[in-house]
Amino acid sequence: MTLHAPEDVEAALCRLSFRHFVEQAWLVAEPSTPLMPSVAIDAICAVLQEAASGGRWVIACAPGVSKSTLVSRMFPAWLFLRTSGQARIMAGSYSADLAEYDSVKCRALVMSEWFASMACDWAVRSDVGNEKNDWGTTAQGRRVVSSVGSATTGKRVRYQIVDDPLSVKDAYSLAKRRDACRWINEVLPSRLDDPLNDMRVVVGQRVHPEDPIGSLLEQGGWNYLRVPALADNEPCEVRRADGSVIWRDARAEGEPVFALQSVEALERLKAQLGSVA
Repeated sequence: MTLHAPEDVEAALCRLSFRHFVEQAWLVAEPSTPLMPSVAIDAICAVLQEAASGGRWVIACAPGVSKSTLVSRMFPAWLFLRTSGQARIMAGSYSADLAEYDSVKCRALVMSEWFASMACDWAVRSDVGNEKNDWGTTAQGRRVVSSVGSATTGKRVRYQIVDDPLSVKDAYSLAKRRDACRWINEVLPSRLDDPLNDMRVVVGQRVHPEDPIGSLLEQGGWNYLRVPALADNEPCEVRRADGSVIWRDARAEGEPVFALQSVEALERLKAQLGSVA
């Protein structure tokens, strides 16, 4: 029987469980912000754990639930860890600046001393290709940035992540909505090695009935998770193809997405903003 050092066990747990990885990585990536108990974090971690094996996944959630930290920064880092640095990832947003910002944050996490202690046989490349919008690993992995209207020709990947495909300010522009929907539905699928089976994850808040998330749900074939700020009377759950439940929202109607959040404050904000906002 071989006894493993505690750090070996910890690294194995981080590779196997995205939720465990998040709990440990949070101390490195967000040292000044505590990880709050949150239904949204539970749900997103559960879905991304499943999504890593492939398929199409849509997550609609309220703003302010750390979705970008989880989906655009920590999840690509975890994909690198579980594939020994070989994952080829495209991560995008409606804004190239936002996508590049998340790319830099992700790279900083992967280059941290904590992460390097688990990735012993590979590292981020220090030569050509180590840019904020396109960087790679010594194991031939890659993380590239994409955005609405950007060029993606020549960049082929196995994992695609889209964080906020349409901005709130563009929600009522028919032209902007069409551009974002075309990017999601026509441009990005052509950049996958295997469009039928490679992973696609789209996450964001719903900003219009005809936004990109709405277009994906209309076409069908996507696993869908919705996590409202206040639980309503519609069921919130995600199931596998065989019908087994990946995650189910256990909140009672009216409960907030953050356990420590004030329901009264959310209701007051809702009243101040109005139904549309």
